[in-house]
Amino acid sequence: MQTHSHQLARLQACSAILHTHDRLLDLDSPHASKYFTAVNPDKRFNVSSASGEALREIIELVRPRVLVANANRLTNNPIISKICRAAGLHIIADMTETAGLVASGLAPRPFEHADIVVAGTQGSLRGPSGALIFSRKGSVVMPPGSKNAQEWCSLGEAVHQSVFPGHQGGPHNHAITAMAVALGQAATPSFKKYQETVLKNAQALADRLRDFGYRLDLTVPASHRIMMDLGSVDARQVNRVLDAIGIVTGPVSDNRLHFGTLAMSSRGLLPQDFRLVAEIIHESVVMVQDTNNGRSRSGSALETVNLNNCIMDGPNILKIRRKVRNMTEQFAVVVG
Repeated sequence: MQTHSHQLARLQACSAILHTHDRLLDLDSPHASKYFTAVNPDKRFNVSSASGEALREIIELVRPRVLVANANRLTNNPIISKICRAAGLHIIADMTETAGLVASGLAPRPFEHADIVVAGTQGSLRGPSGALIFSRKGSVVMPPGSKNAQEWCSLGEAVHQSVFPGHQGGPHNHAITAMAVALGQAATPSFKKYQETVLKNAQALADRLRDFGYRLDLTVPASHRIMMDLGSVDARQVNRVLDAIGIVTGPVSDNRLHFGTLAMSSRGLLPQDFRLVAEIIHESVVMVQDTNNGRSRSGSALETVNLNNCIMDGPNILKIRRKVRNMTEQFAVVVG
């Protein structure tokens, strides 16, 4: 099925299975859903442990009908799908983060571990805003709202009904056409080469940041995403500085900055360029540290807005901004 957006696809997949008052167990999203009774495991539970005892305990306690998890979690921990199927749960895998890698054969396929796989097309697939929903053939469900326990239908039919007329009206032909173009490109050797470059760039960025002493979390062994722990430095302040010099990060969470290499790899940056990006990021962190330390010695309050005003007007940030501009001007925004 082709749906209008990634988050809408997750909603449609859940709506195809869940009945009123059913519970949803989400292993990865901190705010799983505003539409269903969603439960997140406590941080004390290691649901990815080799034995799976914590997951069995949560399932016994919560009794969900559906489990939602990132595809890489399921492929790295096959015990999760085995436990869920033994308990009669349906499994929904979100493949958005690694869809491009899976299409290129550079990451394991999650289809054998899930009943439904959702993949956004605007991320690693380099497509438009939209999503794809894959359902397992041969799986059956009792449609939500059915009053007869004998009324079963195929999982694919339930997903179709959830998408239309459940949540969408007529098709967006322009988006469907753009998805077709993106999927056509994903089947080419050049797309696989691009994905390989994305991974090399992520590794180069991570290695250089580690050289500066930062703790990193690469979300999966092969991924374009990096999370950088800033320790005692306020990640929101660093994020404001990075934004001012022209480096965009993902949402700040738990005082960690999120970086990805997809967009700039599309513009043609190579590992040596991402090592320079890491140095610029480090300069920004040091700038925030130095400004904080100076204001601490003067006894001033460390307010984010005031701190950033002190930095934005200084010569250092103008120097770094010029460095970013000089580097990015070498790479076309649209590579023809």
